[in-house]
Amino acid sequence: MQVQPKALFAFLRSHHWIYTRQGDNSYIAYQSKLQQGLLEHKTTVVTKSDGSEKTTTQVRVTAKGLTRLAREFEPAVRAA
Repeated sequence: MQVQPKALFAFLRSHHWIYTRQGDNSYIAYQSKLQQGLLEHKTTVVTKSDGSEKTTTQVRVTAKGLTRLAREFEPAVRAA
């Protein structure tokens, strides 16, 4: 889509695709976008240098989501 990450994340937040919980910097997909197949969560277990494990979750845009974003993002940018 050749869009700056800052602009894309602002769009996703303002159009209720993703959100963050207070005190947490990681993004969470809205359930409606997960059910529509537009976003998915990728969970990874990372081993830290001290041997402990940390579970991280990332929001990923699916191919179907990219198609929808290409349609919705462009008009929003022109209107701004």
